[in-house]
Amino acid sequence: MMGFYIISDAYKKSWIEYIYGEKGTTTLYQCNHMKKFSLSEKDGCINENDDITDHSEWESFLSKIENAESSKDLEDIFEVDHFLKEMALDYLTGSTDHVNTGHNFYMYKQPNGKWIYLSYDFDLDFGIFFTDLIKTSYTEFFKKDIHLLDILIFKEPKRFEKILSEIVESTMNPSVLYPSIDELKQFIKPYVKIEKTPDATGRLPGRLNKNGINESFSFEQWDAFCEFTSNKFSGAGYIYGLKYWILIKYRLVCKNYGMECDPTYIDENFEYPINENLNFKDNKNSGNGIDVPFPEEEGNTSTEITTVTKTSISTPTVITENPSGKTVKCLAELNGYSCCPDHITEVYDHDEYGDWGYDFYNNIWCGLTPYEEPLSHVDDECWSEPLGYSCCKSCKVYEIDTNGSRGYELNQWCGIPSYCENN
Repeated sequence: MMGFYIISDAYKKSWIEYIYGEKGTTTLYQCNHMKKFSLSEKDGCINENDDITDHSEWESFLSKIENAESSKDLEDIFEVDHFLKEMALDYLTGSTDHVNTGHNFYMYKQPNGKWIYLSYDFDLDFGIFFTDLIKTSYTEFFKKDIHLLDILIFKEPKRFEKILSEIVESTMNPSVLYPSIDELKQFIKPYVKIEKTPDATGRLPGRLNKNGINESFSFEQWDAFCEFTSNKFSGAGYIYGLKYWILIKYRLVCKNYGMECDPTYIDENFEYPINENLNFKDNKNSGNGIDVPFPEEEGNTSTEITTVTKTSISTPTVITENPSGKTVKCLAELNGYSCCPDHITEVYDHDEYGDWGYDFYNNIWCGLTPYEEPLSHVDDECWSEPLGYSCCKSCKVYEIDTNGSRGYELNQWCGIPSYCENN
């Protein structure tokens, strides 16, 4: 027995000392509430050194970002190219839980006097929650109302597109990544097999928390989703096959930004294997036999739809305003999906976001259950409001930190309200 080990992607003072040689750094800030990079949000990032009470350097940096009009105003104090590389990777991997949400990154002032952006926590990459990210342009992906993104990407697109092209040509392309995925998969496959095989008592090995929720993939699912097979799961939208995501994103970037790309993978007749038993099936209700058409792409041969039992319900009509000012018509909008058009009233699935229909014309799920304001709790407050985040409308928890429980609704994090504790 060698003890317990964890892999952590968070940056700490010890990491700074190891990489930069600076012991006891005073300028490493963890940011979980930094939506605009503005001075008014200075407390949204916490210094990793508990002894530090003077944050004037940090405040000065935020003030300069807030007043900057172009990259030239930041070159001397900020690693601009590094930041743009991180943003390019966020876009290419569909990573939504960093700058776009003011969450999961560090800012560190290096010994050379320049601040550097360091991201962590990548569990929402590859389009989790957002089905359409696989085919969006970067101008649709990033939020223009974030001043730092506006001046570095939207106002200077050529610089960003050059970095984007360099990453795609050198790394983020099938010819480079597919062999690496195959090699790594072959190496860890026997260990994954053991980890996914229950013992004589029915328990999976390595699980210490007997009361935890078991939502792990099966070995067959792991094997298929490393390749081109894709599916849809509760609370996460589509789970794209890893190689499938890389292929479609590669084609999109090559087409949109005029790159010279590998003709093998640009070819619409390029064939790839799919596990038909897992592809496109909705696993939220095991064995329900629902096959849904995946966003159509060349080389995808599975398009048949199995007949399912259909139930009619009334069309959503309730409209309620939420604190963010956005109009919410149905529960599905809280999870990043649209409400069904009036002519779609047939139920294909049900979960904590109510009844779901399927728009076969646009190949997307849509919500049927109307959203109704919980009137008995309208005066409730939650921990997140003082930090600039609204209270959640539902009680579904996606993450827990030192502040409290978080949900994710309307494309942003929110705080779980107090009344959920009694539900």
